[in-house]
Amino acid sequence: MLRESFTDQEFQDHIEQGIAAVGDPDAGEGRGLIFSVADTTPPDADLDRLRYIGERLAELGPVR
Repeated sequence: MLRESFTDQEFQDHIEQGIAAVGDPDAGEGRGLIFSVADTTPPDADLDRLRYIGERLAELGPVR
């Protein structure tokens, strides 16, 4: 979540790897995955990165 940790591309790649690791959502795989942003999120976390996660997961759609 911290910009100092890695580049935006590395961050996006990390999120994509996490999604890919649980399976193909179009095939109904990985539907038990829960992404969470909670009190463990650093106070100086980058809001654009938080938004990216939300937008990317919204693209996957709700659990069916």
